[in-house]
Amino acid sequence: MKNNENSGFSQYLSFEKHIRKGDWDAANQFINSHTEAVSARISILGSTALHIAIFAGHLNIVEELVKIMWEESLKIKDIGDYTVLGCCALVGNIQMAKCIIGRCRSLLSIGNRSEDLIPVVVALTYNSNGIEIARYLYSETPIEHLKGINGAMFITRAIYSKALDMALDLLQHYPKLAIARDCHGQSPVEVLAGISFAYRSESRFIFWQQWIYDSICISPAYATNQIPISLQKSETERSEIDQIYELKLLHHLSNKLLLHMCEVLPGLSWEQLENGMVITAIIKAVTQGHVEFVSAVLNVCPELIWCAEASRNQNIFMLVVLHRQDEVFRHLYKYSAKNSIFGRADGVGNSILHITAMFEPSARRNTVPGAAFLMQREVQWYKNSDSFGQR
Repeated sequence: MKNNENSGFSQYLSFEKHIRKGDWDAANQFINSHTEAVSARISILGSTALHIAIFAGHLNIVEELVKIMWEESLKIKDIGDYTVLGCCALVGNIQMAKCIIGRCRSLLSIGNRSEDLIPVVVALTYNSNGIEIARYLYSETPIEHLKGINGAMFITRAIYSKALDMALDLLQHYPKLAIARDCHGQSPVEVLAGISFAYRSESRFIFWQQWIYDSICISPAYATNQIPISLQKSETERSEIDQIYELKLLHHLSNKLLLHMCEVLPGLSWEQLENGMVITAIIKAVTQGHVEFVSAVLNVCPELIWCAEASRNQNIFMLVVLHRQDEVFRHLYKYSAKNSIFGRADGVGNSILHITAMFEPSARRNTVPGAAFLMQREVQWYKNSDSFGQR
């Protein structure tokens, strides 16, 4: 192969052109005269003919090349460090992936050099429409290859992609992935804390939508591989009732995912909670008003009520007031530690009353319409804070 690379790519220009155009007869004729071409890197991107055929979308050529290539040749990586199966994950072609896996299953566990992400994780990470091929690759990938950073990355990307069923399935195999860091330094529990579509508290229904939502029943035994295909359609392609049903299904799966994550939290040290981004997660949930997350985590780790945001040393009561998250405030109110926490100052000496006079831009969506109603609500926030400050 080195000899081929050193001699340049000019001898393969016509071959590459035939592959890109989808002309198998001409490409096959070239291979008959240059047998090494089938496994050679034939472009400046280090691509083999099979890499090029995949990106060009020629399934028939992919099938023909796979028949005549050695298994080791199928493992060749391009300059981007992707195998041919990794390329299938990038373009989202399931038929090509099936063809390649049928010849070389070991490709399922070969990652790229920079991040060591295996194809199923690549599908969710770098393909914006990769859920369908990710489902296929997940069904084929040995589960033991989704430990560690690949598993954490798979779950965080699955959450972002609304593929909560796959995230839940993997988490049930490896619960500790909930607090494992992915390639970007995020943990699944942190990502779930900040995803707005995962929580009922983020839904703004009018009365008839609320009635439909409340009337829908999701079976507790709902199979994790039965997510409707319509979830992958755009909103304009689905009826409003379908959208409400699917939103409730997402809330159902999110709650199951959250409860499974919470199972690994009891008994962890403060350092482990920090390293697993759990403290960051609850602060994020508090500021965004995700009361479901706050409630579930504090239920298993009540000591986290003492946590504070690092840069300004503001405790979660200060953050609740600063971001005007009244539902979270009502939940935190029941904890006996509130009186002691309320009496503390932040890193620059601000008390809870000082914080009440502040107003974060993110709090605007939690305010009531109209200047008079807004003033009335702000006065109520001050009275609540003042009543604690005097205790």
